[in-house]
Amino acid sequence: MKVFFISDLHFDHNPGLLNVFVDFLKKHKPEVLVVGGDLFNGSSRLGGLLKILKEHTSRLLFVPGNHDLWHSDTLGAVDTTEMYRKYIRGTVLRSGCDYLPSGGVIINGIGFAGTTGWYDAFPASGQKTPDEKLCFFPGLASPSDVVEKMAEDLERQLYDLETHVDRIAVTVHTVPFPAKIADSIEENILGYQGSDVLGNVIMKHDKVKHVFSGHLHRQFRARIGDKVWQSVAYGYARELSVSPEEHLLQCTAMIDF
Repeated sequence: MKVFFISDLHFDHNPGLLNVFVDFLKKHKPEVLVVGGDLFNGSSRLGGLLKILKEHTSRLLFVPGNHDLWHSDTLGAVDTTEMYRKYIRGTVLRSGCDYLPSGGVIINGIGFAGTTGWYDAFPASGQKTPDEKLCFFPGLASPSDVVEKMAEDLERQLYDLETHVDRIAVTVHTVPFPAKIADSIEENILGYQGSDVLGNVIMKHDKVKHVFSGHLHRQFRARIGDKVWQSVAYGYARELSVSPEEHLLQCTAMIDF
């Protein structure tokens, strides 16, 4: 079973990328496509896009990123928890795709789990992120509160999946092991990359063998214990040093299960 993992395609920052990505899927023909979020700023165009991508794979599994959760499309009428648990879920399901935050999925004996994840803190030293204004989780006062809740949700998925399968792949939008990359990230933005709270949950589950993340627009692959962690973020056009076609090959994890 050929499974592709990719994140952070940011189609509104990458003119022409959709056609390139569709051609990529036509050429390589993944049986399962796992998308780790940040397709657009907001979610109003998400359904149409997922329907297009679903035409080129048998199963499409989706996890929203922080950009997908921005409430700019709704003018704040819907809070982020509703966006995450109800509205985006409905959009994904109506598009014929699977919404991983709702629960793990088993395909050909492989378990797939996923969560947006979130991070420990907003950027420091006066830097701002639109998340501060465009994401609102009622009852959760800080980013660290959000990531704790996301980690709890992920742990429930993993406990459920591991009773049915022997191998699990986890997709988290944010970075689940930021301590592992601390030497290469500016200290004032390290807390914004993700949270080791997520990684700690993942490491408790022996059947998790593959971990994929986005958010940080860098490609890398590392082994952590018995697990392989890979960043699959595509990023922005201005960050590319090669053609979009070549960059897709570099940042897409193509796994044969």
